[in-house]
Amino acid sequence: MSGVSTAAFGEHKPMHQAAIIVHTISGIICFAAGCVLLSRLDARARQRPWLAAYGAGLIGLVVFMGVAIASHWSRLATARQAAYLGLSALAAYMVRRGWGAWRAWRTADPGWRRRFVDHVGFTLISLFDGFAIVLAIDLGAPGWLVAAVGAAGIAAGLLAVGRVRRRAHA
Repeated sequence: MSGVSTAAFGEHKPMHQAAIIVHTISGIICFAAGCVLLSRLDARARQRPWLAAYGAGLIGLVVFMGVAIASHWSRLATARQAAYLGLSALAAYMVRRGWGAWRAWRTADPGWRRRFVDHVGFTLISLFDGFAIVLAIDLGAPGWLVAAVGAAGIAAGLLAVGRVRRRAHA
């Protein structure tokens, strides 16, 4: 989800750089905590601090992405503004999925694990893909390779989440 690349801007303001750093750290925290959550589906009581870290990381990721975008919005080309609006919509949907994960965990009714895995899995795939795509862009990869990295990230993520979902269902 780290869709705001510092390499894409010639002039960097301290607020923009700080927002990018906190956005990235938040994304890493969210991703790591989400991975731990999915690895501990049978230890619900031990998930509480990881769920808090996951939620805080997700919220920090979105808030500081917004700060980074807002800090230089007027200097962005229309195409970049449109791309960032799209990323912002994805970020809002990720927060909705994070909320769904929390609700599933909290209710712990029959089938909660499957819903939990689906919600957390979606955010993990989005985070991984965002970081991989931004890295490819920052490294100067051609557009076709950036698209291939994104597609590979989604495919690998769906396979991994499917494996966790089968384990949760068993």
